[in-house]
Amino acid sequence: MAANYAVAVPVLQSPPPNITLSPATLYLGVVNNVTIAVEAPFKANGTAVVAVSGASLSSSPIIIPIRDGRGAASVSLTPLQSPVVFQATIYYSVAGYQTSVQASATAQAVQPTSALASLLIRPTTLIANAANNITIEITAPGPFSASLDISGASTAAPMPIYISGVNEANYSLVLYPTSSQVVITAQIETDKGSQQYTAYLPVISSNLFLVSPSPTMVLAGGNRTILVKLVNQGNIPVESGVVVIAPAAGSSLLLGTVVYNFSSLQPLSYVEFPLSFVVPAGTTGPLAFQYTVYYLTPLGSGEAQGTFYVQAYQPPSILVTSASATPTAPTTSSPFFISVTVVNNGFVPVNNLQMELEAPRELMSLTPTLSYIGQLSTQQSQTATFSLEAFSPGRYTIPIVITYQDQYGNTYNNTVTVTVFVRGNSTGFGNFTRFPRSGNFTSFPSRSGSSSNGLAYGVVAAIVVVAAALIALGIWRRRR
Repeated sequence: MAANYAVAVPVLQSPPPNITLSPATLYLGVVNNVTIAVEAPFKANGTAVVAVSGASLSSSPIIIPIRDGRGAASVSLTPLQSPVVFQATIYYSVAGYQTSVQASATAQAVQPTSALASLLIRPTTLIANAANNITIEITAPGPFSASLDISGASTAAPMPIYISGVNEANYSLVLYPTSSQVVITAQIETDKGSQQYTAYLPVISSNLFLVSPSPTMVLAGGNRTILVKLVNQGNIPVESGVVVIAPAAGSSLLLGTVVYNFSSLQPLSYVEFPLSFVVPAGTTGPLAFQYTVYYLTPLGSGEAQGTFYVQAYQPPSILVTSASATPTAPTTSSPFFISVTVVNNGFVPVNNLQMELEAPRELMSLTPTLSYIGQLSTQQSQTATFSLEAFSPGRYTIPIVITYQDQYGNTYNNTVTVTVFVRGNSTGFGNFTRFPRSGNFTSFPSRSGSSSNGLAYGVVAAIVVVAAALIALGIWRRRR
């Protein structure tokens, strides 16, 4: 006898693949190192193809091999917006069955709280046709690594140059300038992200005479005066000479031909003379000066020519367009807001712009007191808003310190203050007013047309009149 039975076998969905990011929070506008980890079910083998949106990276999509259910890859990317989305298509096989599944993960991108590192190069001026010893100093909180590229000069060190350290590192090398300006670009990576720094080193000409300007950087827009040092770097004394200086061909500076006479100049000695010229507004970059030295030595006369450079730069300019409190007359135990709006009214962008509120002890900050903005382009504006609360009434002057840097890393500070009059928080009962319990009386500022202040003064006056009448009545009754 035969019998047939039907058995229901439950079928479950396979567990979904998983994609995780480390770190989960990124920094806007700087290079971030991100590790993408992918997990496939059943310890399957396969491949994950990851596409990234909201950020720029060198190659896309990202291919991640999966072995025994796990795969990972590290990428460097620069977030352009928040959030940054990682969309993965995961191909894997289980017992010969091929399948593909979609998975995604997001990372929030925030503004960095401060500059990540600093780059310092000495000296700031190089000499043409000669070997220049320079020192590169990098400082950053904690461990860091940097890669440097150099243009406009040759060196025995292979490019890029890698420097790493903890908190600080120094690196020395020899440069042979091949142009009028040497550019050093550094990509510095820290545990908080990566930023790029650029240094410009002007190159001065060199022959029998070394001509060196001081300072090497001047502000654009106006008349400027520098000291020019003429050094006899040879081993022959110079009995007398004439120096002729004029703008080099194509130079934008305004300068006529200038002539200086000098007398005896021994080897390795020098003479200095002032040089005045006009730098047009809006000018940036190296200003080229052509010089010719006609000289006489015990061996005869000679002529030396060369070029020296002075860097013209545009100063950053941040203008505070408004600084106010809302409401204008807050009460105690109620939040109020301080808003500061700035605009870049200069010719160049500013870097690492931030606004920091310095709250008095009587005020409590309800929001972070530091607002980091970063770079602000020309003619662009930005507003920072802070929330505070006062414990007691009074007049408070609240400073907001505005800090920013130019393209050379020079720091500028500007402070704006906002004055707030905080009123006491009172509760009315009938014709009387109950004021907050305090050892001191509160003084209200008088304002014409203010009904609330007028009512307060009226109530106080009424109380004083009633008290005086009661005292007088008691005295009159005792006399009877």
